[in-house]
Amino acid sequence: MSKRKSKEHNIIFVDCFNTIILRRKSNKAIIIEWAKRISQKYNIEYKKFYRTYNKINFKLSLKKVFVCGAFEECIKAVLTKIYFKFSKYFSLYSLKDFIKTSQDIYSEEEMRCHFVNEDFIAFLRAEKSKGKKIYVVSDFYCSASIIKNWLNNLGIIEIFDDVFSSCDFEKEKMTTKLYKYLLDRLNIKASDVMMYGDNIWSDYYMAKRSGLNAKRVKYKGKNMIKNKTIVNSDWDEIFYSGDINFSNYAFPLALFTARLYNELVANGENNVLFMSREGQFLKKLFDRYIEIRKELKLDFSPINTYYFYGSRNSVMAASMKKLSEENFSHLFRFFRYFMSAKRFMYSIGFSEEQIAKVRTSFGKRTDKTCFNFAHSSIFQKLKKNKVFNEIYENNRKTQGDVFGKYMDSFGINYQKEGLVFVDIGYHGTMQDCIYKFFNQSIPIKGYYIKSRVRSVGTNIKVGLLGDKVNQLLGEKITQYDTFNYEQVLRADHGRCVKYEIDSKTGAVTPVLDDKHRDKDIFEAYVGPMQDKIMVKFEQIIRKGLNEKLDLSNICSLYNYYLIKNKSNDDFKWLLDMQDCHHDAFGYVGYGVKPIKRGLRKFALRFKDKFFLLKWLYIHNTKKRVLSDLGIK
Repeated sequence: MSKRKSKEHNIIFVDCFNTIILRRKSNKAIIIEWAKRISQKYNIEYKKFYRTYNKINFKLSLKKVFVCGAFEECIKAVLTKIYFKFSKYFSLYSLKDFIKTSQDIYSEEEMRCHFVNEDFIAFLRAEKSKGKKIYVVSDFYCSASIIKNWLNNLGIIEIFDDVFSSCDFEKEKMTTKLYKYLLDRLNIKASDVMMYGDNIWSDYYMAKRSGLNAKRVKYKGKNMIKNKTIVNSDWDEIFYSGDINFSNYAFPLALFTARLYNELVANGENNVLFMSREGQFLKKLFDRYIEIRKELKLDFSPINTYYFYGSRNSVMAASMKKLSEENFSHLFRFFRYFMSAKRFMYSIGFSEEQIAKVRTSFGKRTDKTCFNFAHSSIFQKLKKNKVFNEIYENNRKTQGDVFGKYMDSFGINYQKEGLVFVDIGYHGTMQDCIYKFFNQSIPIKGYYIKSRVRSVGTNIKVGLLGDKVNQLLGEKITQYDTFNYEQVLRADHGRCVKYEIDSKTGAVTPVLDDKHRDKDIFEAYVGPMQDKIMVKFEQIIRKGLNEKLDLSNICSLYNYYLIKNKSNDDFKWLLDMQDCHHDAFGYVGYGVKPIKRGLRKFALRFKDKFFLLKWLYIHNTKKRVLSDLGIK
């Protein structure tokens, strides 16, 4: 039995937006820009005008549902209500002039972000060449004449025999009334028509219900994601450029850098030490920020930046007191459970050779993991072990002396000025150890991406993207997952193990751990990512400085999109980074490597969703950020 040949349709109905005309910005964003221009022209407060527009539009649309079954009010009716609502602002203009001017401005704003679905337009041209009639059929609040103007501007008006808009007839596709009206008006049979559109309800199910044939059109091009944003095309171009979404960490890092500069200037702090290893890229960003200010001939303060080699292990080893006086609180406050003597010694700066020496006298207990190590019998016996005591005391004195000289090598008069550090943050353990090293006599301030703890005395900690204690920032979205920053900000060298004095020059030299291929990993993964971040960072800073913007709301909003729009490439990159992330303080090893990648990827996605739900629905972050941007 031969296969029945499908019927050739002579007439095509086609939807307008997201089918033939695509937008680089959402419809809401366009309305916002339009409202701003109207407000400027007629000297009306923007937020007041925008809120009134939405309120009137909603009321008229709701009324229309009950009167004629239509869901969307024509923009002319909304503008008429607005004209009489704000009559004092329009005393020099007639209603007709106001409506025409408003629609012309809206049309211009739309055209600025239009582009065409090239593949589908090529298909329509081919169908047109076969002699088929093609009509645009759109549920839209503007008249067909405005849509025709947009099609003409895009150079595709000749494809279409006519354009029909629900605004002109008070009938819509989504109720089937517009389909039935056009079938009668054009005197055609429903079976002869093929409907193409992106909306599964209006363009597919309702077309089928009206007797038309229908196919759904989905545009899969990269630019389509731009419909999801709501600010303006300049920021969108920065955000959506590049081939991996993680490069958009440039937004929160630009906000961090701008805030850091403002804090340093406000407090008269001229010498800043960026802590290794995450501080390496933070220093590059900050130095570039200063250079951009110079290039733009803006005022800038001469701030000296230094790169400080250190780790929790090396700094803690230098700050330790005599064993009888030391309680190791900076270690045990996080890692008091499930620790072995070996991990403990490694965390306080013992080398593998020194640990091996202790093992010879301490035996197998060295490797035994205890539930509460800080109060275990093994820890008490370890402190009484002669070999451990000798090595501990030697390390403490040697590293203390050398570390003091290392701090002097920066040439900072810290006795008078105090010390200022910059790092990724959390609890500021390195800062606490340095504060302890100086016997709490030197005021120290730490600026962090995120701070979770309270400042004590002259040991001050400030979170510039998230501060749990002070909550001085408000943009909760920027506090998201500091672990991701640890991967993005990784350095091109291993951790600092200890400090030594060069026998020839007498200079203090940091000894770096080279066992974990940090440089190879940096070159393969991290370096290329940081290059992409730097490109976007420069664009964000230049735009912000040129337009004298506070980046808080912009960067908070795009940080939300950064989390929301994570791609498979982002998760692959993050998983690769986790596989080679080695911790050496408290927990020693690759923390997540044994877990299956698929399960970890699911966990990462779930964490993103949970975070977004938490802040969007509990703290209403997105709504508040949009409100700060003037978007209701």
